Amino acid sequence: SSGINAEYGWVGRSCYHSSGASTTHVVTVTLPAGMYGVKYPVSYINIYNRLDSCCDQHINGAMVYVDDHQCGQLQFREGQAVYTIDCGEYEGGEVSVRLSNGQSLQICELEVLVLEENMPDNIPVFTNVALNRPTSQSSVGAGGVPSRAVDGNTNQY
Repeated sequence: SSGINAEYGWVGRSCYHSSGASTTHVVTVTLPAGMYGVKYPVSYINIYNRLDSCCDQHINGAMVYVDDHQCGQLQFREGQAVYTIDCGEYEGGEVSVRLSNGQSLQICELEVLVLEENMPDNIPVFTNVALNRPTSQSSVGAGGVPSRAVDGNTNQY
């Protein structure tokens, strides 16, 4: 066995899945001490999508925010596993992904990348400050709890 689910689908239990398709769905991660006003200059946000044909296209149109600042909007591309949004070092304490297109929101991992300070020779190094942080959601469907979006498991299965 290769250890990879041959169905490339939901059974890997690594993805967030919102309930029903009739409302706006939101996944939010509070960055360390963000609730106390600590702001992070967010360089990039990586969103790992499902790769199975069931639901991979549901990510289309999702909007990515740092606090209330929209950094970008996802445009679905067949077979693309990771979507990278450039936030231009916008400072905030919370990151969210919002979807209002009538589809369920499904995210296999959400990484918030902040440029490390004090690196020798000015080599940029990024840290995923969203890893294992508390999450909230607008709804949950099919057992896809929001903590899966920041659990470090990027396998899309």
